[in-house]
Amino acid sequence: MSRTFLVFTSITVVIAACALVVVAYAHIPADQIAPGVHIASVDLSGMSREAAVTAVSALARDLESSKFTLQYVPNAGGHEYSWPFTARELGVSVNVDATVTKALETGRDGAANRVSEILHGKAETRIVGPVSNIDSEAMRVSLKKIAHVINRAAVNPRVSVNDAGVFTCGHGKPGVMMDIDACAAAVTASWTRRMEGHEEESGAKDTAANSARTSGAQNSDNSNSKDNSTSVAVVTHDVEPNVTPDDIAKIDGAIGEMKTRIRGTSQRVRNVTIATQHINGTLLPPDGIFSYNKIVGRRSEEGGYQKAIVFVKGRHVEDVGGGICQTASTLYNAVLKAGLKVIRRQPHCTPVVYVPYGLDATVAYGAVDFQFQNDSAFPVYIYARAKGRSLTFRLYSKSDAGRKVVLEKVKQSTSPNGVTVVQDKTLAPGKRVVKDKGARGYHIVWRRTIIESGKPPRSETITSHYRPISEIVAVGPGAQTRPLAPVQAPSGVAPLLSPHNPVRGPGVSPQPIAPGI
Repeated sequence: MSRTFLVFTSITVVIAACALVVVAYAHIPADQIAPGVHIASVDLSGMSREAAVTAVSALARDLESSKFTLQYVPNAGGHEYSWPFTARELGVSVNVDATVTKALETGRDGAANRVSEILHGKAETRIVGPVSNIDSEAMRVSLKKIAHVINRAAVNPRVSVNDAGVFTCGHGKPGVMMDIDACAAAVTASWTRRMEGHEEESGAKDTAANSARTSGAQNSDNSNSKDNSTSVAVVTHDVEPNVTPDDIAKIDGAIGEMKTRIRGTSQRVRNVTIATQHINGTLLPPDGIFSYNKIVGRRSEEGGYQKAIVFVKGRHVEDVGGGICQTASTLYNAVLKAGLKVIRRQPHCTPVVYVPYGLDATVAYGAVDFQFQNDSAFPVYIYARAKGRSLTFRLYSKSDAGRKVVLEKVKQSTSPNGVTVVQDKTLAPGKRVVKDKGARGYHIVWRRTIIESGKPPRSETITSHYRPISEIVAVGPGAQTRPLAPVQAPSGVAPLLSPHNPVRGPGVSPQPIAPGI
């Protein structure tokens, strides 16, 4: 056999094979799915795009209505929790158009395989997984619905201190936090396996990454195979208390203290006492933020609060919880002297006299809060006591003999309040009655300086502005109603409610309180 003949024969075979491939592809139009192509368990061989969309849509409805059961068993044992969801409720679905496009593109490459299929008269089965849509936000919303049942905050050691400053400390308790991200990953992985047809009919158990622990849930006796649902173990993490007994042992003294005198009605005293009891014993870890409204809560009659005088737009009115601002202001002064960071503080509309002018703090639940941060490296314990007419706030932490806090008033100016005259037909002709004394305005600036060994001093200014509130005078018929000139104090004479003298360090001397907040 000559070499020329062999070459000719080889070329002929190649040309014939190519011809077969061309013929084979000629039988698969562009809008028709190749033989042997399956989406999961659905055979789409030879279907047009329209027919494939109908078939894949039916598959999508089945997959999206399939069930997932999230299961959780606490580490300590006890009741097993389970929550059923459909795939769609968990934010996972099938992208029908993308899936059909993927099917149309399958089986159109690999000439050798196509020739083999044609020669043997049988198309190779090609299983293609559906294309997924993952709505991460919808998934997180569903997972968060069960997180509030699972999550349990860690409990810090119970700490108490007596009047002599002696501490006793119990033991804390770890908490549990649901790992939303890890649970979402487990659900997504389970969905992917189901889409690819890799899950057994009896369901599968999905576990977490090595760094996290699962709840240890097991399939219950009422087997998930009955409804072909998939069990996914909820992933949780232990949350340790942010304060330990060792941290408490480092507390060795008071770092800031303020005392004020409670006066006014018995209802006001009661309100101050209740608020103080809520605050007493608060343990603030390093970087922790104290929120007055969060700790004290809503002031309501159900909570034991009674009506007493409060300021509303500068006027004295009665409202439930009147007087509790004295606890906020007293604590604020203790915080200032402890050198801690003040996050949020708002002065009253007019100065109060139970703390130095310009160093008060008002609160209103849902509107105005007092907040400070423990920006030290040690926990801070708040001792609060209302005993009789005496109110004490004392902050304990790791003391530093080389640290000093200086508070000094650097500026104070006043502005007179006018007099508003109103007609009152119930009064005798020409008679005048003062309905509200009002208050003069103040602009006060304090400076707080924190001095620490080996560090440059740190200073900040505390500015409080109080607008003047006009005096209200009612007059009987026939009396003059034009505005009266404001009453000016003679030069060098202090106003009736005299501002306190500048204060340095811990030696603040509280002044008697007038009835009010």
